[in-house]
Amino acid sequence: MAEMDGVVSVLTTRDSERAYTVAAWEDPGAARQLMRGGVHQEAAQDLFARDGLGTTATRASTRERVNGRIRRCEACGRTTYGVDAATCPDCDAPLPAAPPYW
Repeated sequence: MAEMDGVVSVLTTRDSERAYTVAAWEDPGAARQLMRGGVHQEAAQDLFARDGLGTTATRASTRERVNGRIRRCEACGRTTYGVDAATCPDCDAPLPAAPPYW
């Protein structure tokens, strides 16, 4: 998955009973390639087969964030949380731009 077009990052982990994959994509359309074939499509077919896994959950999220953005002013070092302003509230210096996938 990490080599697919539009992938920003992939995290996979497992505990004794579950496996998790979390992927960040440049845009929602990029994730659609998962359903066009390959290992993901094979795994989905196994999942939904009559004798497949008993329980699962899926989730797709868009670039809208639940939490506010955290940015640090490069001039004075203040951390700003959830502020969409273009400048630092303390020193009025420009705040760095948020990454495009946030």
